[in-house]
Amino acid sequence: MSGRSLTQDLGKRAIKDTFTPHDPPFRWAAIGDSYTAGPGAGDPDPSNEGKCMRSTGSYAPQLQTDWPYTGDHEIKFLACTAAKTPQVLDNQIPAIPNDPARDVVVLTIGGNDVGFSKIIKSCLMNLIGSGNCDDKINTYVWHFSEYP
Repeated sequence: MSGRSLTQDLGKRAIKDTFTPHDPPFRWAAIGDSYTAGPGAGDPDPSNEGKCMRSTGSYAPQLQTDWPYTGDHEIKFLACTAAKTPQVLDNQIPAIPNDPARDVVVLTIGGNDVGFSKIIKSCLMNLIGSGNCDDKINTYVWHFSEYP
């Protein structure tokens, strides 16, 4: 984006927040797996803990920086690379502040549960002749159908 903010590139101006039923700030949380954490999508995010690999280029920090609405906003960025559904349920959801409560919680989950990275690797290896993409997809689709 070469020095321009997301709001400038989208042509947006400060929009009055008419949907939040209370005075600012608008409070939100971003939880889930690497789709939200954004590993490799910029510098490490200041909220990083352990091996979560949260990046400043993920959509959550970008929205925090380029918030299109007037009024303050506050994010709790809890997404963690390699998280599966049990980790989100056991670790991230309980860490969402509820005093004051969040207005919105955004979630991505499931890629690690179905072995998305292994499927992609197998499919890419298939392109050079040393993997079977269909077998890997069928294995993980079956595995996911058995998931509680």
